[in-house]
Amino acid sequence: MLWWSGVCFFLLSLSNIALVIEDAMMPGVALWPLRHGLSLAAISALVYGLIFEER
Repeated sequence: MLWWSGVCFFLLSLSNIALVIEDAMMPGVALWPLRHGLSLAAISALVYGLIFEER
């Protein structure tokens, strides 16, 4: 479970980095598909770990 939580937080931090890049560095570029995709992958990894992780 620790692995999947780490993967989730890593992907969420990449999503936050993309948000900072979008807002501060490139305001004219729309990175929302990338951010939403990273967030979806993060939550999917956490849910996968919750469902299929064996003790």
